[in-house]
Amino acid sequence: LLIRPVELLLPLPSLLVISVVGVGWRGHPVAVALAVAALNVPAVARLLRAAALDAASGPVAEAMRLQGESSARVLFGHVGRAVLPVAAADAGTRVGGAVFTVAAANFLGLGLDPTSPDWGVMIAASREALFVQPWAVLAPTLMLVMFTVGVNLLADGLLPRAGRTGGKAMAWNR
Repeated sequence: LLIRPVELLLPLPSLLVISVVGVGWRGHPVAVALAVAALNVPAVARLLRAAALDAASGPVAEAMRLQGESSARVLFGHVGRAVLPVAAADAGTRVGGAVFTVAAANFLGLGLDPTSPDWGVMIAASREALFVQPWAVLAPTLMLVMFTVGVNLLADGLLPRAGRTGGKAMAWNR
């Protein structure tokens, strides 16, 4: 019942929302960041809800309830640990997507102020000199790609650690 109002934001086009926010708040960085966060909330909520429902309706949660464990213990001890790897993997992807969305909006002139120090603004400002000074375009582009790949690798590196913790917790609960 609570997820339905959140899903109303799902079909909104991100660049359109960022352009409206950018014009309405004159490219204020906090407003653009909140717009990108609001655009990501529905998909994250659906994913985490599905992972939590899967863990809460599983045999481990049922066994914990039958043993007399409290609802808080089942929720935080099992369901929370089962959702953590899903949230970490999704966060690695969402952060990169959010950075690319803001950079694309800034490249098109829809997001932040054109004088702001942003990779999308730098790429847009130096694209006319691509053949004369290619590093002026390639440097911010490579930084954008390296940041996104780094965040994804960091999230992937944290996943096995979170998976081992969940496995130990489940073995301890038995």
